[in-house]
Amino acid sequence: MKDKTDKIFERYQMSNDMKLRFLSDKERLQEVNLKKDCNVVLFSKNTGIINSHELMSTFRNLIIENESDVIVNSCVTNIVKYKDKYLVQVNSPSLTNQSTIEPIYILADTIINCAGLDSEKIARIGWNNIVGEEDNQFPSDYELYYYKGHYFKYLDRNYNVNHLLYPVPPDTKGDYIGKGSDLFGNYLFRNNNERIDSNQHLSMETISHLLYPYYKVDLSEEKKEIFYKSISNYLMDIDKSKLQVDYVGIRPKLKSKDGKIRDFVIEKLKNKNRFINLIGIESPGLTSCLAIGNYVANLLGYSQDYDFK
Repeated sequence: MKDKTDKIFERYQMSNDMKLRFLSDKERLQEVNLKKDCNVVLFSKNTGIINSHELMSTFRNLIIENESDVIVNSCVTNIVKYKDKYLVQVNSPSLTNQSTIEPIYILADTIINCAGLDSEKIARIGWNNIVGEEDNQFPSDYELYYYKGHYFKYLDRNYNVNHLLYPVPPDTKGDYIGKGSDLFGNYLFRNNNERIDSNQHLSMETISHLLYPYYKVDLSEEKKEIFYKSISNYLMDIDKSKLQVDYVGIRPKLKSKDGKIRDFVIEKLKNKNRFINLIGIESPGLTSCLAIGNYVANLLGYSQDYDFK
């Protein structure tokens, strides 16, 4: 286990902005409900939580203030090269009749594919129509699995945990239950071990829409028992009766032939300078979205003009 934490520490030391260090024995004891056999603990000064709804609302307002548009409830169905630009077809509800779907055509200098669950699908459209003549083999690095993750809430305001807690990640995709919090002070525990088998990227509908039936929560005692056993590996005196299922989410994960967890992809589409793919970014993408924005801006050559903070 120490080898794994050393590797995590070494990786993050490469970033000057990451404040990561090992806690001393005395500091570990200050987290009174942490099990005593958790003898190696990394502390991140920068880790926290945000209000995702307020963040998205702020981004929307900034986009509109800068004389741009936000189009929702829409589906990208085609992307083709048109001279030195991209012509994008988007199917969207009619402004006069919401039950009628109408195509919208957008001529774009740049495409940034950050569509989450739909990112592989949009990358495939771009690859087939723009790169296909040069290379008809879609990169396996872009192929996604979809994983359903449950969240449980712990209903005991007297139980004291002072930090977000994350067990050392497993080498393969399996049970991995970390402790977080919401903005109301509730303790949340989540995992993401249920793979959804499908070939839904072949559909012209949005993946997000097709996955909607999988957002049903599992109320079984078996699911609660999985959470209870995993949480009890690092926290003491957890009362199983106070664990309550809260909600579910679905995450995109990059495929791997050997079963090991792979990192996300942020890169240009086959050296097409104005088409950027962001694929397989899970929940950390929300809290690091401004840093990702800076990175993409740099890829597009805007490093002197943009510094998102």
